[in-house]
Amino acid sequence: IDFCFLSFTNMVFYSYVLVMKVCERHRTAENMKAIGAFIYNNGGCIRSFSNEGILQPMKPFFDQNGIPQSYARYLHIQIDLGQQVNLKFKKILQDHGDIFTFTCQSPEAAANYSMTNSFALDHFSRAEEDQNWPPQVTADALEHMDTQWKEFSRTRWSTYLR
Repeated sequence: IDFCFLSFTNMVFYSYVLVMKVCERHRTAENMKAIGAFIYNNGGCIRSFSNEGILQPMKPFFDQNGIPQSYARYLHIQIDLGQQVNLKFKKILQDHGDIFTFTCQSPEAAANYSMTNSFALDHFSRAEEDQNWPPQVTADALEHMDTQWKEFSRTRWSTYLR
């Protein structure tokens, strides 16, 4: 146990969101295995690795040929890596042909949203028609929610302007 504790003392926790090209199941599995093998072969530890599924991003990503892709696969990985190995890992992600983009969140790094073009959570926003509503929700319920939001907004602005 002491050896295990000593080996993880120089590890830093990182949380990555990978946005990948939509591929067939076998190719996606191979990509996930390659990422996991790199982490384990370089002394890292995977806390969680989840396939979040295929979503439609707010704006399309472009593949290497410049063709817009209207859907993308999202992967979320939480890992413990050394700082030098993390630089290699980022380089591998940048050079990977199936990865459009990725974001890394480290608790040690300060969040600076002023240097980016978009808010970080825009990667997970969905259009209203893409949300999976239960079968009990009808068009009347959606219309009711819309009118409640308009009333809330109107009340908020009238209070602000007073």
